[in-house]
Amino acid sequence: MKRIWESSNGRHENMTVQEKWSILATVANLYYNSEMTQNEIADRMYTSRSKISRMLKEAGELGIVEISIKEPWERDLDLEHRIQQTYGVKTKELKESLIQDDTIKTALNLAQNADVILTSVGSIEYKTWENYLGESTFQLLGSKGAIGHIGGHFYDINGKELNTSLTDRMIGITYNDLEKCKNVVCVAYGEAKAKPIAGAFRGGFINTLIIDSACGEKLLEQ
Repeated sequence: MKRIWESSNGRHENMTVQEKWSILATVANLYYNSEMTQNEIADRMYTSRSKISRMLKEAGELGIVEISIKEPWERDLDLEHRIQQTYGVKTKELKESLIQDDTIKTALNLAQNADVILTSVGSIEYKTWENYLGESTFQLLGSKGAIGHIGGHFYDINGKELNTSLTDRMIGITYNDLEKCKNVVCVAYGEAKAKPIAGAFRGGFINTLIIDSACGEKLLEQ
């Protein structure tokens, strides 16, 4: 194959636009579709790996390569729960079975007996959990005064835990575990985290705080 020549600034010399795009497309196909490494492509095209890397970057800049990410499909956990109730799908029993697994049991035991837990709080304002809980459950949480969550466990401004359809299926540390830990460090950023932090303090879930000044000022208003 013809050697790829580049100038000192990394651009291709003595090529028409069509020739340049053709080579960039060839390199991109070998890398993304044929799953060759950059070193393998460099050997095949008699050039260096660093030049292949620059060509892949250029292919992206020129729009020859477009990468799209498909988010996971939305789950309707309310519907799942109704099916479980109707047909006896035993998710709670499955959870109890899973936590007897030695690996899971060991991990949970370490977490439950940790001297320090590093965590954050989620704000219901971000609505990221709506995809997992389903719209109706998410709206129900809002009507009950949910303001945030830690590890998928939701609570109100006073730190009262609010049960959801996920509660019986969650595997991980609980609020009781957090309350027993000597030092629970919460790291958070932004004004939207002020209410969840206030609720977590009132519930006794956290006792050490690392936040930015904007969050701190907003926290004093809660």
